[in-house]
Amino acid sequence: MPAGDLLAARYSKPLRDASWWEDKTKGFDFSVEDKVDAAAYNRILWQGVMGDFVPYPTARAGQDLRHNRKQLLAQYRKNLQARLSLMAAQNSGGGK
Repeated sequence: MPAGDLLAARYSKPLRDASWWEDKTKGFDFSVEDKVDAAAYNRILWQGVMGDFVPYPTARAGQDLRHNRKQLLAQYRKNLQARLSLMAAQNSGGGK
């Protein structure tokens, strides 16, 4: 499968269903802004969107992302496609 198709497949369908989100955010107060524990919520968002096998970033890189956005995003997509290709090969038995 071409790398672009892997990216499309990865992001075209949500990883989690409504019951997962409901379970993870049980007890959170969304009635008013800023009533939610931001750190806990950010981790839930990360896990919900990125999946169980992408570690949560623990330190900021400090990189100024305002400049060279096009190149930075191109490099990010290239790296992501490589990781997805590797995962697909491992899942199909090709990485053993």
